[in-house]
Amino acid sequence: MDAGTGSDTGTGSDTDSSEVPDPAFLNPALGDFLVVSTQHVPKDIVVQKITLGNTQLLIDGQTAGTLGPGSALGELTGDRLRIFLHGALALGTHTLQLASLTPDGPRFSAELTMNVGAPDNPLPQVWTELDPEPRDVGDALLVSGAPPDILLGVVSGGLDPTLRLYRADEGAWADTPVLETSLKGYVPEVMSLGPGVAALVLPRPPGSDGTVVRVAYRRGLPGDAIVTRDLTIAPEPNIGPLQTAVDLSADLFRDAEFAALGKPFLLGDVLLTEFLAADDAETAHPGDRGIAHVRRSSDRSSWAAPSGSRPPNRSTSTLSGPPSPCLSSASAPASPSASVSASPACSRSPTPAPPSSRSQAKKSTCLPVHPRCSPRSPATSALAPSPPSLPIGA
Repeated sequence: MDAGTGSDTGTGSDTDSSEVPDPAFLNPALGDFLVVSTQHVPKDIVVQKITLGNTQLLIDGQTAGTLGPGSALGELTGDRLRIFLHGALALGTHTLQLASLTPDGPRFSAELTMNVGAPDNPLPQVWTELDPEPRDVGDALLVSGAPPDILLGVVSGGLDPTLRLYRADEGAWADTPVLETSLKGYVPEVMSLGPGVAALVLPRPPGSDGTVVRVAYRRGLPGDAIVTRDLTIAPEPNIGPLQTAVDLSADLFRDAEFAALGKPFLLGDVLLTEFLAADDAETAHPGDRGIAHVRRSSDRSSWAAPSGSRPPNRSTSTLSGPPSPCLSSASAPASPSASVSASPACSRSPTPAPPSSRSQAKKSTCLPVHPRCSPRSPATSALAPSPPSLPIGA
């Protein structure tokens, strides 16, 4: 099964190469076409000579799979290629190509160029003027909650990482933090878009005037635990104990060859966290990534055992006959190496053979895989290094 689409990409091993036609684009057949970066309407391209379950789409030279049912990228039928657009494309250029597998090697279509352009009507812009003097300096920011309990967090790294939390005061952030707490064991993830830290003002129990802030963060790198601490800021300050909400000893990760916890999220007395639990640390599979959720006890004294949500169809499909031929990266035509921006998800390499023949499958050179699909890469979205220390304006 194709890791990104849930569809077969390894068919054709028992098919004569003369029976597999060269796939082709019909409209447009050659050249380029334009999509707008804010476009939500899917882009349809007329195609022909598609071998369903075999013909794959290449974007910038990287396989997107056969685009079968359930693909987040698009759909490929006998006469139509539909690309899903989500209104958040980066401006640039990408190449599209079709490829069908045969025992004698892949058969390619002509190459189309997709130009992503800016909309005719510019998007509304919002700006503000910051005070010249910074309120604080740190390595990362986080914003949580909604008025009147919205919080601004400033994370400072180093040997003793800390979190300082500010509350809003009459439309502006307070001059001084309402609390500061240590993040013992927290290690910033260089390639992450945000800190692995969350903070939330808890709902007040009926008849209570106390204000409690819960802080959660990922400990270790790769993350081996999510720990939490409750801090009372009113009426009397009080620092609660550091507690482990979930760690890698949980049954959820028992059978994984490699496991790591990601960024936590707080929703009242429920904690959610991303996780990676790979059955095979060398090859990515559907369901390697998931969401663990943990519920707090009614008296807010401890955490229950975690449970997880992972995509279905995690088992490796078994294909009869000899291993199917793979598209060779050496035989594929040269193409730009820009990453794919047209979809929030991408495909991974074709599913390996069953365990009994996995050693043979690993010797094959298959279609190039998008770098963001590596099991060692952080979760899906464009990745960028964490910024240096930054001043925080009012």
